[in-house]
Amino acid sequence: MSDELLSIYLNDHLAGLTAGVELAERCRGNNPEEPLQSLLAEARDGFQHERSLLRDLLQRLEAREDSLKQGAAWVSEKLGRLKSNGSLVGYSELSRVLELEALVAVAEGSNLLWESLAQRHAHDSRLATLDLTALQTSTGQRLERLRAQHRSAVARAFADR
Repeated sequence: MSDELLSIYLNDHLAGLTAGVELAERCRGNNPEEPLQSLLAEARDGFQHERSLLRDLLQRLEAREDSLKQGAAWVSEKLGRLKSNGSLVGYSELSRVLELEALVAVAEGSNLLWESLAQRHAHDSRLATLDLTALQTSTGQRLERLRAQHRSAVARAFADR
């Protein structure tokens, strides 16, 4: 993978993580009494940490951060709030399901990012400062916890009433 392609790849993941931070925070705000509060805070903090790592890596690669992609990710997350959720105004059980699905997608992308960089690790000394095994472990665990909360939200949203 050339440095140019790697830079594009990292910027794409940086944008996804930006949207993930915003979404996790919004979901936390919409679920103040829910047991998933701590998981959402952990996801937000984890995505923020990973963004920081990617920014550092872009600097080591002497590549620039794509502010247009960052802005588009931020705007996309805000526009995602306009989706239909079965409630004319406000938050619904479906909102939680859809938000968790989006967070699962961000976490899955993050997990694949570190897996991809691990494949390149042996050939690129600029990645040596990253503990890719620890990153894969923590993102994988976060992903599984988000999936479990998603399953719970689906059961709650689509339960026969």
